[in-house]
Amino acid sequence: MFEQLTPILDTISYPPLALALLAVTVTCLIYALNRLIVKRQVLEEIKAKMAEIRENLSLAQQTKNVEAVEKWMKEFVSVNNKYIKLTVKSMIITAAVSIIVLTLIGSKYSGNIVKLPFEIPYLGSALSGVYWYVFVSVIVGWLINKLLGG
Repeated sequence: MFEQLTPILDTISYPPLALALLAVTVTCLIYALNRLIVKRQVLEEIKAKMAEIRENLSLAQQTKNVEAVEKWMKEFVSVNNKYIKLTVKSMIITAAVSIIVLTLIGSKYSGNIVKLPFEIPYLGSALSGVYWYVFVSVIVGWLINKLLGG
């Protein structure tokens, strides 16, 4: 299925390096696509509105004002739906890209390819291609978020 894509990974003969470069590239690509698709300004405004609604809802619950609680709950659900609509697009893209890449890696690299100097709970220190890709992707994603203030 991925015969056309695997020659790209064959150019680098050391599998851990090839997968690390692939993980960095795909993670950066997904991050850039998410930045283009999800409008951060609107997302921050929605988060602020949700925090404000939560405060008002909490006050209404403390005063046992049932009408106010219902009003703030409806408002919260409405704003939360807007938030979900904004974020679901990026989740779909991330899931689609991840499925394709993980399928490619699973078909190309079988068995353990990396021996870490430490143990990961439930996985051990020897990682397959898929786990190595996920490990590097998580670290790169975390670094990108820290560096770019995501």
